[in-house]
Amino acid sequence: GKDISSCTNSIINIYNGNNQIGEPNKKLLEPLEVKVTVLADNGAYVKRFSKVKFKIVKGKGSLNRDIVETDENGIAHVDWTMGNDLPGEEVKVSATVIDLVTGDEISESVTCSATIRKASDITIRLDWASNQTDLDLHVIDPNGEEIYFRNKSSSSGGYLDRDDLIGPGPE
Repeated sequence: GKDISSCTNSIINIYNGNNQIGEPNKKLLEPLEVKVTVLADNGAYVKRFSKVKFKIVKGKGSLNRDIVETDENGIAHVDWTMGNDLPGEEVKVSATVIDLVTGDEISESVTCSATIRKASDITIRLDWASNQTDLDLHVIDPNGEEIYFRNKSSSSGGYLDRDDLIGPGPE
């Protein structure tokens, strides 16, 4: 590749994980992901070697990392754990591209949100480690009704909130 002396324009967009619903003090099912595109002085678009700063800007909770490097596709992601905010409250996280050397913000910020729901009496979660594998969670509720990918909710209030088709979960 060619050397890049500096970057003139960094663009950040929400890629995945926005507008999720989560329970207090639990990790959201999907990571928060943003995509960065950088236009260098030489006119080339660069996807790698950017850093993104994530920050909770409304509500409580935690992120597994604050500063994340983009992957080969320009994607940066963090795991987002909700705090003990009240049900119905919206929590927000901002993401901004920062300079590799100085740490200064060099893009506009994007803001992702999640809403807190009432904690369930019971939560059942299936995780697995392999990609390209489809495991299916089946749960029988107290009334004998089966909850699974073809019947995602039951009359007792139980529901399947995610059917992961290619792994690695969760479901």
